[in-house]
Amino acid sequence: MSQRKAATFHKVPRTTLQDRMNGALTRVAAHAHERRLTDVQEDVLAEWIKV
Repeated sequence: MSQRKAATFHKVPRTTLQDRMNGALTRVAAHAHERRLTDVQEDVLAEWIKV
């Protein structure tokens, strides 16, 4: 399947598909080192705020 057809099928921009195939990280993964809290810490804090 061509990149163009795959992008259309999955409803994503062709450039996004091409970038991922070339090894580019997602925005979340690319900025993971900038986070102050882990996912678990964030969940615990969110639960504490709800109470």
